[in-house]
Amino acid sequence: MALKPEPADIDLHNSCYWFNARISRYFTVENRIFDQQPPDDMLLPAALTLGLVSALDEATEELASHAWNELREAREAACRDALQATVAGRPIAELAGRVIDLAELGLRRRNRGEEQYLEPLKKRLATARCPADDAADTVRAGGIPALVEQRTI
Repeated sequence: MALKPEPADIDLHNSCYWFNARISRYFTVENRIFDQQPPDDMLLPAALTLGLVSALDEATEELASHAWNELREAREAACRDALQATVAGRPIAELAGRVIDLAELGLRRRNRGEEQYLEPLKKRLATARCPADDAADTVRAGGIPALVEQRTI
């Protein structure tokens, strides 16, 4: 029997892919690229998203200052090389720093002290290390069991 893809298959199997962010059926923002944070950094994704939404005009302006192809290249380079990546001859860390600054601006406007939850991102930027670097070090030193132990809540 030959299989033929049908448009309805997309709806049936759409649980195997996700957008980076979307509005959920509960009308909340789901930011799915942050679903694997270290246990101590669980509030970071919400703070970053809330901060960017709270500085939406500035964030939109920043986004508009980059060509779509440059943004796509930045995403691919960041996935491959993390904070050591470069895009259009510029370190991706500069773009990451700008995003953090915008989120901090938005949170400061709220005047609730929420910008403290961005500190892990600032530290990662300053040290040019991300959680994947730490996870890789842990696996090299003690294997998968050490990583599971380290990341257990």
